[in-house]
Amino acid sequence: MVFTNHLGDFVSAQNLLPVVHAAAQNGGVADPESITPHTLRHSAATAWLEAGVHVRAVADLLGHSSVTSTLSTYAHVLPGSSRSAVEQLAEAQRGSKGVNEGRTETPGAIRSLP
Repeated sequence: MVFTNHLGDFVSAQNLLPVVHAAAQNGGVADPESITPHTLRHSAATAWLEAGVHVRAVADLLGHSSVTSTLSTYAHVLPGSSRSAVEQLAEAQRGSKGVNEGRTETPGAIRSLP
């Protein structure tokens, strides 16, 4: 996430952290020191996915170059049936399991019908 001050300059993490901790304390978080800007990023991504925002949109918002990163981190929060499909897609994109695994014909080959 990128935060700016009233002049439009970037706010450093060093200056942002006390603000985040104070907000967490005011919000009643048991351990406000454990909350970081990264916690906010993770919470936002989780909320978007739970609300049904498409994983490609979430990946774009997070600045991920590929949905694989997003899927690897957040697949556990996707709704039931989608979760399995998303995990399989992420696995295939990582190259550990090809989409043609177990097929006997050559990709693109024409099979004759009996």
